[in-house]
Amino acid sequence: MKFFESQNYIINAVDNLEARIYISNQCLLYKKILIDSGTLGTIANSQVIVSHKTIQYIGPKKEDEEQQAIAMCTLSNFPTLINHCIK
Repeated sequence: MKFFESQNYIINAVDNLEARIYISNQCLLYKKILIDSGTLGTIANSQVIVSHKTIQYIGPKKEDEEQQAIAMCTLSNFPTLINHCIK
């Protein structure tokens, strides 16, 4: 893909796992450095991935994924239940 070939590195902050995994796979294929960051509920992450030198993005651990019931950006603007406001 011409886009990935023309980049020195990729920085992403996408909002879903499918997009993160796709971008990680493309960076691996085109041997590009990926700087990934984002949130999953209350869990934040930042990771530098160097193709064929560091581990590829594999997504959150199962227990982190289970904490994700509703997006934090939605909660901050539209909390609808008391458990959205307490931890």
